[in-house]
Amino acid sequence: MIPQKFVLLAAGRGRRLAQLTTQTHKSLLPIAGKPILQHLLDQLMMLKERDVVVVTGYRCDDIDSFLRTKYGNAIKTVFNQFYGSDTNILSADMGVDALLCREAGYMIIETDIILEPDGWQCLLGPRQSALSEWATIGNYSKNLTGAALKTEETGRIIDIVYAPKYDEKFDGWKKLLGALYVGEKEVALDIEMRKKSDTTFNCTILPDAVDRKY
Repeated sequence: MIPQKFVLLAAGRGRRLAQLTTQTHKSLLPIAGKPILQHLLDQLMMLKERDVVVVTGYRCDDIDSFLRTKYGNAIKTVFNQFYGSDTNILSADMGVDALLCREAGYMIIETDIILEPDGWQCLLGPRQSALSEWATIGNYSKNLTGAALKTEETGRIIDIVYAPKYDEKFDGWKKLLGALYVGEKEVALDIEMRKKSDTTFNCTILPDAVDRKY
C-alpha cells in the first residue's frame, strides 16, 4: 500500500531560525538550489492519485504564492490562524479534515525536513501493513534534542517525549524525524486524540504504532 494522502505542516514561525525567517518562511529557505518544501513536493508530484494539503500560518502569502507559481492548483492549502500558539495539533487536525477519503490512512509531515531523494522515496514508499509508523533518524543526545520515542525490540512504540532541553535520561531514545503515517486501522483514533487535546504537546501513542528508521 502506498500512502497517497499527505498533510504538510507549514504554519509555524521557526523561532529557532529567527535570523533567517524574518523575511521568509522556514520551509522556503533554499537548500541545494531550491526551497526545502520543494524537495518534498517534487517527490509527491510523482505519485499518482495524490491528495496533498499544506497547512499555513506564518507568512502564509509567501507559501501560497510559491505553491501557485510552481504547482498551479495541484495542492490544497488551509490557514491556521492560531499558528502562534499551536504545537502542530490544530494544524494536523485542520489538514486531515481537508483530505478526501481520509479513512484509508494518511501521512503527516513537517516541512522543515531535509532528505536526499532516496530518503524521500523510502519514507513515501509502500507499507506492508495498515499499522501506523513514526519515522526516526538517529538517537536523542546532547546534540540532537526535541521529540523522541522509546521502543520495544520489535519496534513497537511504548513512550514518546518532547525534551528540547537536554535530559540524559532520554539518551538512546530514537529521535523523531517529524513524519507520522497513520494506518487505516487507526484513523478514527488519531482524529479523536487531537479533538480531545489542546495546544499542549500530546504524548498519547497510537496502540499499533511502530518505528521506521532512516
